[in-house]
Amino acid sequence: MDALYTDMGDVLVKIRADRFFSRLLAMTGTVDRAWFVDRVLTRQIYRDFSAGVTGPSVFAAQLADVLGISWSFEEFVDLWVDMFDEIPGTEQALDLALSALPVFILSNTDPVHWEYLSGRFPWLTRASGTFMSFDVGMLKPDPQYYLGALRRFGHDPSRVLFIDDRIENVEAARGVGLAAVHMTGETVFKETVERLWGR
Repeated sequence: MDALYTDMGDVLVKIRADRFFSRLLAMTGTVDRAWFVDRVLTRQIYRDFSAGVTGPSVFAAQLADVLGISWSFEEFVDLWVDMFDEIPGTEQALDLALSALPVFILSNTDPVHWEYLSGRFPWLTRASGTFMSFDVGMLKPDPQYYLGALRRFGHDPSRVLFIDDRIENVEAARGVGLAAVHMTGETVFKETVERLWGR
């Protein structure tokens, strides 16, 4: 392999969605996970934010309108980033992989999450490069997303391993020729790296 491409959420860092949704329910009194997924996460409002079409302040205002609440931008950020935790051993696994080959983070994310995560987990910035949806205007599992990363980083897809927690993203990566591993548990990234590049 010439490079490792890896997702971020639920691969390098743990997403604690229940914490976010508990706070959201307490704030609104009515909005639960199913409602939020249906009215926000599967709608254009969220896709535009993740693809960099709309910026953080615009998304915060749009989200407040959908939720039927008012908040400051700081209150939005405080809630929006309260969903991440460390996955033990992942930092060390990333460093092990980096000792063997370049590692690139490919993530469907937004600038608020990335600013927060790169500050809380600065070891993420040790990656050889990033291909973030909000920077490139594309989202996984669009095949053009993977092809764009391959063009930017100059890799042959048959020489790249990709790791992601969502099966649709794994299948799309395989569709453009990448070798891909489906992250089905917190230890998969660490175990994969140790198996391939451990000494």
